[in-house]
Amino acid sequence: MSGYRPTVISARKLAAAHAAYYVVTGAWSVAHRASFERVTGPKREYWLVRLVGGLAAATGASLGAAVLTGRRRPEAAVLALASSAAFVAADVHAARAVSRVYLGDVVLHAVFLPAWIRRWR
Repeated sequence: MSGYRPTVISARKLAAAHAAYYVVTGAWSVAHRASFERVTGPKREYWLVRLVGGLAAATGASLGAAVLTGRRRPEAAVLALASSAAFVAADVHAARAVSRVYLGDVVLHAVFLPAWIRRWR
């Protein structure tokens, strides 16, 4: 045996990636409509995109604060899991109605899920 051990990312680092993903994608939808719509498809009610983007960025900032303190408090875990569930529900609908690109978001939420269930070291 060669002693190969697969790299496993820590739950806290995964939680940091989740927080950053929310901040970046939320800010992107607010800051640059043209590129956001190029990727996700045209939107009729762009005020709603800005609202959801702002909420995503705020959620990411809150999750990021939990990561920075190094303590996975129950409130942060509930926020992370509940917001992921809400985004997944919206993504499934959007994948059917607007663009399949939203399925990529569903996959990312599945990847981020263990960060809020596993222990942080």
